[in-house]
Amino acid sequence: MLYFAFGSNMLTSRLQARVPSATPVTRAFLQGHQLAFHKRGADGSAKCDAFWTGQPEHWLPGVVFRMDAAHLPALDDAEGPRYDRIDVTVQNDDDTPMEAFTYRAKPDAVMDGLQPTATYYRYVLNGAIEHGLPAWHIEAIRYVAEAPS
Repeated sequence: MLYFAFGSNMLTSRLQARVPSATPVTRAFLQGHQLAFHKRGADGSAKCDAFWTGQPEHWLPGVVFRMDAAHLPALDDAEGPRYDRIDVTVQNDDDTPMEAFTYRAKPDAVMDGLQPTATYYRYVLNGAIEHGLPAWHIEAIRYVAEAPS
């Protein structure tokens, strides 16, 4: 099965710690979405969300991973109850559509003004760099403020 990661799970080592079968396939983009650090985590800090804007000019970069279906419950548990697993169609660099699943924050888990922990922030940034996501996206991540330690 194919999983579209856009936040901390883009970092291959982090995802493989949760899902040993996960292997990166390609960079991909989810239309009508933007990255938002506004999902409230269990620790009160910001986690990433594939925020639906509905605007066709908005593209959320991420990474498609292949994984065994047997590991899906472990990934669901790691993501937690404040995300919904959804099916999406993403496009790779060749504009080829791919069917995958991802996670979207539940509306009652979204809160403005949150900041990610330094560790979580580094997972997201390093995953984007690891997979060569577009420079504009990496720069946007760099502008996110970390929560005070």
